[in-house]
Amino acid sequence: MQFTPMTEKEIAEANLIPEGEYDIEITKAINDTSKSSGADMIKLIVKAFKNDGGFVLVNDYLVATFIPKIHNASKAFGVLDKYSDGLLDASDFEGKAGKARISIQKDDTGKYPDKNNIAKYILDEATTANDYAKASAGSSIDPELDDEIPFK
Repeated sequence: MQFTPMTEKEIAEANLIPEGEYDIEITKAINDTSKSSGADMIKLIVKAFKNDGGFVLVNDYLVATFIPKIHNASKAFGVLDKYSDGLLDASDFEGKAGKARISIQKDDTGKYPDKNNIAKYILDEATTANDYAKASAGSSIDPELDDEIPFK
């Protein structure tokens, strides 16, 4: 067998996808603890689908000390009600699908290969409609009903 050998860094960089918006699916979510801060954390293993039909796996971390990212993920995946209660579980995210903006995190030291990361989860229109429906549940006013008759 003949092949062109690659370093670990070259192999890792060959699996990068360009920065942009991608369809994603959370294939696994794990309740964990951050090694650096000791804070509660949910580790997400995210499958990002490439334009050619392939995919890459991207790790993401929702750490209790970084609320903006937790809020963004909760909103994008329709679990804002659980976020508002201040209690999320890995099972709230596992199996969810949507979109994300993926960036490339560069290691300026050259010690580690560059890697993809989730810059932001993107709220799609379907999720927005579901959140609106949940928020208005229990209200006696139907937001879709506009029975005012315009007078001329």
